[in-house]
Amino acid sequence: MSQAEQEIADLDFSLLNDGQTITLTRGNASVDCYAFVRELNVDQLVDLTAQQQFSVVISPTQIYEDNWPSVPDSPPAVPDPRIPIKGDSVTIAGRKRTVQMVLPLFVADVLVRIDMKAKG
Repeated sequence: MSQAEQEIADLDFSLLNDGQTITLTRGNASVDCYAFVRELNVDQLVDLTAQQQFSVVISPTQIYEDNWPSVPDSPPAVPDPRIPIKGDSVTIAGRKRTVQMVLPLFVADVLVRIDMKAKG
């Protein structure tokens, strides 16, 4: 097993045992993923409306298995459309949040982990 395959297997094992299910959405395409979700802080907006910020860690496994996003209206054109982008959404515990930042992590040119920040 390569180092990249081992990294993915270890992350998948941890997410399955200690994570929660989220839904990643772009356009009409969505996929359920196991994730580590941590609340970062709450931003106060006008009229005391609060927006929560979250750190979300996922594996590429469910994305690859589901061939997400597979619909033709999944903008924008990016080098690897399977990697989430700013503006995608994640549903965490039934509430939709907007992806603000994405950091894909690679080992030997293989995507092994995706760290995201989401807000909403």
